[in-house]
Amino acid sequence: MPDMESSVQLEDNFPIHAYLSYRCKIQRDKDARDRLKALCLEKNITLRYDESETKPGDSLIKFMEDLTSARCVFLFLSPEYFQSAYTLYELVKINEQADLDKRFILPLRLCDDMVDKYRTKAKNFWKSKKAEAERVKLADLLKENNHDVLWQRIDSAWEAVVKPYLDERHASLESAKGDEVLDELLRKTQATVKEVINESTKILHNTLRDRIKAILVQRNINADDMFRKELELFPSDDNININNIVTKLVTETAVGEAIAILTRVVENKKVLLANNSAEWTACFYDAIQLCGWLLLNSVDPAWWFCNEVKLKNTAKTSISGSFSLQDRNYIEIVISRSLFKNARYTLDKTNQPKPARDRQHDVMCFDAQENATKE
Repeated sequence: MPDMESSVQLEDNFPIHAYLSYRCKIQRDKDARDRLKALCLEKNITLRYDESETKPGDSLIKFMEDLTSARCVFLFLSPEYFQSAYTLYELVKINEQADLDKRFILPLRLCDDMVDKYRTKAKNFWKSKKAEAERVKLADLLKENNHDVLWQRIDSAWEAVVKPYLDERHASLESAKGDEVLDELLRKTQATVKEVINESTKILHNTLRDRIKAILVQRNINADDMFRKELELFPSDDNININNIVTKLVTETAVGEAIAILTRVVENKKVLLANNSAEWTACFYDAIQLCGWLLLNSVDPAWWFCNEVKLKNTAKTSISGSFSLQDRNYIEIVISRSLFKNARYTLDKTNQPKPARDRQHDVMCFDAQENATKE
């Protein structure tokens, strides 16, 4: 598990995944893509685009869904961008994204011709006979047969996402300031991402402090001498003890070590409460709750930044309101009957996990209880 506190102290260069929406078959766009990719590499940003993420036989629709739910997206704006059903689909879906954070939707003018007045030409092209095949394709992608409504959705995206970048203050990439524009954009984006990640981490830590303190004040797991000794805390006032223990566990101790300390404390309690099954049951239950909250501290904040929107969108479309974590770094995590209970599953013929019952859940979700999503 990653050490949350070391992750919070982010360096200037830390991993961000950014997607690119562009016309991949036009040489000018490909040249600009390569310039952007080189600068991203210098700043430890992974640039993802169709040719880097897909291979023959892969679903382009799946890639576009990933792009439109990504936290950070570059858009290469050109007249040709508005002549393709695929790029228009990406633009419309990005604009209609409920959790859109415009700070990380990053349009770039590829050429000096890309100005707001081009909107009329784009509309005329869209309604022309020449664009019929693309209209039909976009109608199918967006499941909208009314072509006037389709243009309205494109126009709304233009107004909200594109127009603010089509003025003289935003130099095009074909201008003499092209590389300067890219470098400045990446620098500002990194700084903003860092702010958002740190703020998100603070919110998580505050939540964990509140939850863990609520468990400890019940005194089923006492803030006793062993707990204080493990954390090297020795104040005399019990209230200060609990606050200090909580802060130490959440923000000053690696997750693995925090759980190891909790384990040693609870094992000692088990011996002390050997003749009192009721108190031991309460102690053990609180320990499980406490361990569950501590585990949330193991989620890498930069990973959460990159995946938050996608995961939330997946949860919205899931019958159970849950989502599966299939990133290889999180393959061992299982969303169980409830957050703090053991999963019930079996293995299939290829030794892959499957639900214990014949229920239709996501691959990594087993026997979800009604209150599991809320927890």
